[in-house]
Amino acid sequence: MPSAAPMSKIDSTLLVSLSIAMAMVGCVSPPAANRALGLAEQPGQLEKAWKMVSRELRDHPERGPLGQRCELRGATVMLLHTIYDRDFVPANADEIVLKAYRYVREHCLETKSANLIENNVFQWFYKTRRPAKSLPYGERALEGAATLYDRCLDLGNLGASHSSLGNLAMKERYYTQAIETCRRHFANKRTYRYASMENREYGSFATALRNRRDVFVTKSLEHGLSPEERAEAAALWAEEWEIMSRWGSFGQRAAALGGGVYHFARMRDFEKAEALHTKLDRYLTRTRESDKPLIELDLLGSGAMIEYMRGNHTSAAEMMRQWVENFHRVSGKKIDGRSLRLAGLAQEAAGDYDNAINFLGRAVDLHQQERRDWNIERRGRVFQEVIATAYWGLMRSHVKRYLRSGNPEDVDAAIEVGRLMRSRQLTESLHAEIVSLDAVQDSLRPGELALEIYTTDQAIITFAFARGEKHAAIQSIPLAELHSEIESVRAQTSRPRSEPDVESRLQRLSAHVFGELQPLLARYESLVVLPDGPVAMVPMALLSGSAAHYRPLVETHTISYAPSLSLLAESRRHPSRLRDGPLRLLAVADPAYPQEFDTSGFDEVRREAAERAVSDLGFFEPLPETRREVRTAARLLGSGDATFLMGTDATESAVKHMDLLGYDVLHFATHGVLGQALPGVYEPALVMAADESEADGYLSLTEVAQLELDSDLTVLSACDTGRGEYVRGEGVMGLGRGFMAAGSRSVLVSLWPIASEATVQFMEVFYGGLAAGQTKADALRQAQMAIRSAPRATASGDRGLVAKKPDDGSFADPYYWAPFILIGDDA
Repeated sequence: MPSAAPMSKIDSTLLVSLSIAMAMVGCVSPPAANRALGLAEQPGQLEKAWKMVSRELRDHPERGPLGQRCELRGATVMLLHTIYDRDFVPANADEIVLKAYRYVREHCLETKSANLIENNVFQWFYKTRRPAKSLPYGERALEGAATLYDRCLDLGNLGASHSSLGNLAMKERYYTQAIETCRRHFANKRTYRYASMENREYGSFATALRNRRDVFVTKSLEHGLSPEERAEAAALWAEEWEIMSRWGSFGQRAAALGGGVYHFARMRDFEKAEALHTKLDRYLTRTRESDKPLIELDLLGSGAMIEYMRGNHTSAAEMMRQWVENFHRVSGKKIDGRSLRLAGLAQEAAGDYDNAINFLGRAVDLHQQERRDWNIERRGRVFQEVIATAYWGLMRSHVKRYLRSGNPEDVDAAIEVGRLMRSRQLTESLHAEIVSLDAVQDSLRPGELALEIYTTDQAIITFAFARGEKHAAIQSIPLAELHSEIESVRAQTSRPRSEPDVESRLQRLSAHVFGELQPLLARYESLVVLPDGPVAMVPMALLSGSAAHYRPLVETHTISYAPSLSLLAESRRHPSRLRDGPLRLLAVADPAYPQEFDTSGFDEVRREAAERAVSDLGFFEPLPETRREVRTAARLLGSGDATFLMGTDATESAVKHMDLLGYDVLHFATHGVLGQALPGVYEPALVMAADESEADGYLSLTEVAQLELDSDLTVLSACDTGRGEYVRGEGVMGLGRGFMAAGSRSVLVSLWPIASEATVQFMEVFYGGLAAGQTKADALRQAQMAIRSAPRATASGDRGLVAKKPDDGSFADPYYWAPFILIGDDA
């Protein structure tokens, strides 16, 4: 468990008090503020220190010269973020902090306080669990950093905020830069007026090392660690302990040992964890009597973590329960969400679901506070961190208690936990109303079953509900094992000529996904699926509806996908226009990829974009057959008002500058690429014709989301349009999501590369079904069944970044008929 003593995760006193002290050197500080800062470092004197400085601010806010008044505001904010988790923090603390900040920004720009206040306000918002609000202050502090040491502090602070917000790449980047900057600082010759200042600098460096090591804990839980990563984690600990042995106080060394036990236990290096735990135990005999309760608490929490990671769940749960119950009494602090999360997961593992739900529910409440201030576009990133394990554990505990007691309220509670995670970003960006589960059930049609599927680190949870009934099931499978199974299935189904054992693999995967709910599927004709995680990368039509033998769901069910329950209910409020006619169609097909064009009149930015477009687009072959595809679609839809962009007209610029609001159906028949597939292409994109403009020829996910649409259906007849970066709780950041965010009520996308000639035939059957009055989901199933039963496939190139054409194969291969899925309104 995280240490209760100082420096448990990010010790803001060490990070900031040195800077405050440095700013005060050479000037006469207000006597009360000066005494308060000194008093705050003495055990048990924080409340007295706060009363002293707050009284000075209240009674004598303008006493002394400007520099002293500025320092008073800085000291006030510094003390507030030091006491943030104490019972005596004033109710109007935010007001005090921001008033002090405005005073310094208005009056103190020429003093050292100007940059220090950014750091202090950063700490206030970070430590009060609002990391999104802290970021701007941390970024401004970094911009104004005057020394290498200041940069080290500021980089570490930004790493901490990004860690809380789940941005793993930025977290690792900032922590790494912080350590490199600190090492450069300590490599230089330094002088100090007070010995304590060097002590504090090294303490801050130790904190940066500890936080960088925390990255390996996250990686270990996700996919394990390589020998090189384990060696680096051990080296970071050795460097931290060397610093603490020389510069840390007795209490700080004890806290560092507790943190080391936690990290190495989580990384399953039990030999190292137990050695540090034994060393911490020895500290108990050498410490002052007043410090023993804190060290005993650290021993209890860190020992519980060893037990938990070793699988001794009963003893771990009891130890963690005691740790939680004693935390506030011993430390005087409010317990944090991370500690409650770990304690709750231990209770779940021991089968104590009541305590698990108590601890994890409190943890989720605290984590929701962290999410609240994060902007809509990036809110889902919070779940990229281990924070997701609190939501998963709470969901699992409710389901397990339901299966034990049969109380349907636990199913409702578990679904609500999932809804805190699921596609909030897309729902809010479309201004859709968050509706109740009862309203969602009422929106379902007779014969229709909704399946919400969550993949957690330990199990798959499946909720099934229809009008008047709801069920839940849980199937244990480690996330790494699930990833492996799905990768094997995708490797076989996303290419021609599937291996003979693919059906047995799909049957096994179906049992993992549906579990005991599999027989329930036979009672329904239509499925609305809300998949999560790696499960979303396998078409549901391929899974088996029978537990006895493999029978793909495409044979028995129409299937559509919904990004969230609220959006599912919202889609039912708007009848489809596809039966109304006449329909306006925008069709983009067979873009031309020129080898060169004149860039002599371009500025540097436009020239680089154009040259890169020509170079990259040379990878792609022409798709003349797609002209036939879109003309057939227009004929079958009876669209006399169709707009065709083909050849040199099929440019990114043309699409971006059109008024798209009047089109009922959009159809893109072109090449598609995933992010990172080509240099400089960082997002999924449709490959368009290059032209002599600023456009680079790639209609990317971000650019798609900025379009303004009012289409009933968008068909993305290109490779991998349903794939992209997966963000927990938000889903796949693919092109389909982008078109829905832009205003399309449904999108047909592909989950792997598609064979071009086979797709032409597929789309003819699909649009034929729509023309005959079928729903989009029924038309999709009809196209899948028709192609699946065709005798032979025609060789053609993929509509993606490929170097060769696939071999001829049987159309029965899932490669040809299974990649397309329908997301959104299925009417």
